[in-house]
Formats: sequence, C-alpha cells, structure tokens
Amino acid sequence: MIIAPPIMNVRAHRAGSPLYHRPTMVIDNGDGRA
Repeated sequence: MIIAPPIMNVRAHRAGSPLYHRPTMVIDNGDGRA
C-alpha cells in the first residue's frame, strides 16, 4: 500500500493529479496520520 516515499507523497499531493491523488489520499490517511 505504501510504496511511494514521503517526498513523492507530498509531490503528488501538490501536483493535484487525479491519478496520483487517489493513492496519495490512501497513504496520507494511513501513514500520514500515523
């Protein structure tokens, strides 16, 4: 589930891409909150 590193996670979130937004939200909800 968490394949992308924290740096890529922030980059994808900043890009605001629909394809990257879905996986980023899932990772942010689990790893981001922890």
